[in-house]
Amino acid sequence: MDRLCMKIFLCLGLLLLSSLVEAQTVKYIHTDALGSIVAVTDANANIIERREYEPYGAQSSPVVQDGPGYTGHVQDAATGLTYMQQRYYDSSIERFLSVDPVLADGNTGGNFNRYRYAANNPYRFTDPDGRQEMAAERFGDSYGSWTPDERVPFEAVAVPATAALVAITPLVGPELALGLRVITRNVVEQPKLTGDQAKNLARFEKKFSKENRNVEVSHSKDGTVTFKNEVPGRVAGSKAVYEKTVDSSGKTTAATKTTYDPKGYSIHVKDKLK
Repeated sequence: MDRLCMKIFLCLGLLLLSSLVEAQTVKYIHTDALGSIVAVTDANANIIERREYEPYGAQSSPVVQDGPGYTGHVQDAATGLTYMQQRYYDSSIERFLSVDPVLADGNTGGNFNRYRYAANNPYRFTDPDGRQEMAAERFGDSYGSWTPDERVPFEAVAVPATAALVAITPLVGPELALGLRVITRNVVEQPKLTGDQAKNLARFEKKFSKENRNVEVSHSKDGTVTFKNEVPGRVAGSKAVYEKTVDSSGKTTAATKTTYDPKGYSIHVKDKLK
């Protein structure tokens, strides 16, 4: 049996996998933001295979093959199941086949349905090991909870390094690397929070459970910042968006909770300062 050597690079949601066999056949596997394999190219950048998936992972073309597939997890062609480390996932019923080993949150009701997949939102979330969904952005679970001061030194090194790796990849590499260089400039020039704003952010983040903590921070020219966090609702597809505006002294000047129905319509806005 031929020996199979594999090198895997995980870069900002793009999985670049080159496999080299004794016959010196090189293939490059490209993924989408969720980590699902969507294309295979040869050494000359010719597309030799495309894959398409339904929202919950059922592969519509070509037929399921053994090996990595939906969200980068190993698929079994014989059963159609996807192995996600702790549990098997069945895309035909959009559920796991066994209960989540992580208990439900008694305070928030999070994970009450212990068979559900990706918080019933497979466009945004994945489940890396069958125990907890996380944002499809690869750093969503841990990186999303870092303070801006903690992120800057990491991003200043990680983003340029990722761009260098991606640039050598056929087909999409040069174009994607150009985009990453733009990201690098934005990262380095990103304004910092004041000490009081950072303390306010820490208080804001503590209000959310770990699985629902994915706070976005935006800066305004006048020095104010806005914190934003989305939390899935109990009804599939619904959500609540929490936003807080903080001035340079750390004082909260606005805070709202906006509830959206499964169709994306705003159905209620609550002023949290009243």
